[in-house]
Amino acid sequence: GTLSVKENFHFSAALRLPSSVSQEEREQRVNNVVNELGLQHCADTKVRHPKEELVVEHAICKLIINHYCRIIAIVKLAFKTLKELQ
Repeated sequence: GTLSVKENFHFSAALRLPSSVSQEEREQRVNNVVNELGLQHCADTKVRHPKEELVVEHAICKLIINHYCRIIAIVKLAFKTLKELQ
C-alpha cells in the first residue's frame, strides 16, 4: 500500500533513530518535522493516488520527504565526522 506523508516520516524515524528513542519521542519528532516543513495540510494525505498516479501536491510532499531524509543523513554523517576528528 501507499503511506501518508506522516506515515512516511514514521517509517523513516523507525529506520534511522536508535531503539533507545521512545515511541512518544519519535511521535514528537515526526510532528515537529511536519510542522517545521509546513506540511500540516497534507500530513494525512497518501503520497500516491489510489490508481498509483502521482498527484502534483502529493508529489511535492514526497519530494520534501525525500530531501528531508537526505538532509538528516548528511547532518548525521557530518556530526560523526566531527566527532572522529576531535
